[in-house]
Amino acid sequence: MDSTAFARHQAETAADLGYATVDAMNAEHDPLHETLCRALGLPCSPTLAAVRAGDDLDRDWVRCEESMVLAAQRFLNEWRKQ
Repeated sequence: MDSTAFARHQAETAADLGYATVDAMNAEHDPLHETLCRALGLPCSPTLAAVRAGDDLDRDWVRCEESMVLAAQRFLNEWRKQ
């Protein structure tokens, strides 16, 4: 995906999750990886650890963790509307 397509994808994702900007979405994204994984009893986010190590991210558990974080972001923004 080229940089223009990636920027468009990020903007669409941010809007879908209820954020006004990509920066606002990104500010919560990585901390939620760590927070949710620790709440599940893991020592850290396996996905962020894999990113730091340069490991292959084409794994089911990476997709599951990412889905969990995006769902939490959607939930937070829906709750904030109240």
